[in-house]
Amino acid sequence: MLVATWNCAMLNEPSRQAALQNSATPLGKADIVFIQEMQLTSPQHLLTINPFLQLQHPFATQGHQAILGSDCGILLQNTKWVIEESFLHHHATYARIRIPNSEPALGQAICTLYLWSIHALPDDANHHTFWAQDQAGLSQLDIAAANDTSAAVIGTDWNAVAAPMLDNFPPRQQQCQLPLGQLAQAGMSVETHPSRSDHSVVILSLRTSMTRGELGPGTWHLHREAHLQPGFELRMSHFAEQLPKETPRPPIAAWYAFVERVCTTSSNVITTLSQQARKREAQRIATLQELANIDIRHGDQNRARFLELLAVMRQMEIGQATDTIKKHQATHELNMFQPTAWILPKLESCSFAALPSICNNQGIHHHIIEKLLAIQRFYMTLFTPKDRDRLSEEASSMLLSSVKHHISLATRHTCDTSFTMDELHSILSRSQEMSAPGLDGITYPLLCILGNTAFSRLCALGNALFHDHHLPDGKPMLWGVLLPKKGDLSLLSNYRPLSIAASSFRLLGVVISNRLQVATQEVISPSQTGFILGL
Repeated sequence: MLVATWNCAMLNEPSRQAALQNSATPLGKADIVFIQEMQLTSPQHLLTINPFLQLQHPFATQGHQAILGSDCGILLQNTKWVIEESFLHHHATYARIRIPNSEPALGQAICTLYLWSIHALPDDANHHTFWAQDQAGLSQLDIAAANDTSAAVIGTDWNAVAAPMLDNFPPRQQQCQLPLGQLAQAGMSVETHPSRSDHSVVILSLRTSMTRGELGPGTWHLHREAHLQPGFELRMSHFAEQLPKETPRPPIAAWYAFVERVCTTSSNVITTLSQQARKREAQRIATLQELANIDIRHGDQNRARFLELLAVMRQMEIGQATDTIKKHQATHELNMFQPTAWILPKLESCSFAALPSICNNQGIHHHIIEKLLAIQRFYMTLFTPKDRDRLSEEASSMLLSSVKHHISLATRHTCDTSFTMDELHSILSRSQEMSAPGLDGITYPLLCILGNTAFSRLCALGNALFHDHHLPDGKPMLWGVLLPKKGDLSLLSNYRPLSIAASSFRLLGVVISNRLQVATQEVISPSQTGFILGL
């Protein structure tokens, strides 16, 4: 089932009605369309040019079903679905739909749909009142979650969920947001995305397959060759230049807000560049077809047009050849670090095998959730410091005091000084571009493009951590892998844990490592080749 939520920003505009009636677009193909900001005094205002009479089916005798308020509405493409109940609020529209057995929506099991279209006002007072008083009637989600024969879908605009990193105006005194507890109970989640214009559509394809929540969060991906695309670097650098140099937010919150804005913006830029590439390809095909249809035997005008099109095709071919060479070089560089041949024997390699059943002192664990809990207990026990007795404390104190005397004041000052952008620039210039990013998907080339705008915020983050500030719960989140070593693979002691941190934290870690190496050279004798007793 295809669902669309559409902030149409005034439905009376002819362009909006045309977008709704275009059967070639995902919006025109959607089974359910949630509309916000129609800005209608009443639905009767559309009697003269009613876009709901022949939606997507100009020759149909019966139009779509519509539940319309003054601001929000719900459209149903299937006219055989039965609207059993509906509710109109100034900023919300609700409907309960009965699905006949002959017209399934989400498989044969779902027979009832609870639908909401919501336009939450951005000002703080109305926003808080709207959710606190449950004006949209979301308490009925409890009914929707009561059995497996019903499902609920909520279509909202961007104001429905508070997203401080994206919405800075108007300032809100309270964090008013959608009741996520009820949504979680109903097995749903909410994600916020920015609108690239006042006329925006979000398309969602719903399926009956169960979600795999035990697998953990997904990764935001930016294609490793995105920075090589023409125009990407220029647009992202312009984006970075437009951001304020200083922000009133705390450094840690400011960094995570910056990362989310970068992810959103780069995704939008790549989408635009892909659309432009498809447009250029369509133009090339159209030019070829026109060339094939010109008969140069008749008329000087045809011959002139033929030569003109040949010149256009030549420029297109030159541009396409340049792009192909760049992509070939990027692929060649990639294979220098990750040869394609490495992928071939993966089915024979234990490193790529599925994790077998785990055996520990609590038994044998077969299911994925049990395995994850066993892994968590094993490494928490392994890395939790043990209680030390008085003798161990004295030995540790003697060792550290002797180390401290060997480190010069200049080296101590270097280790304790704040992070600088020059350090980050130097380390990033020596880093491998193809190094895998962490879960935030921010690559080293993207950090290079963002330049001082990113480095200043990253320095502020590192300096805040230096001064005993703490990261939010669950941060930094790492991508972990268990690499088999040898022996019985049902025992976790025979695995080596590997993790990939975000590029930003790796840069900060390299800065600290470089500083500690200077101190280490003053403590350890140059002639020492191992851990020698007595030193």
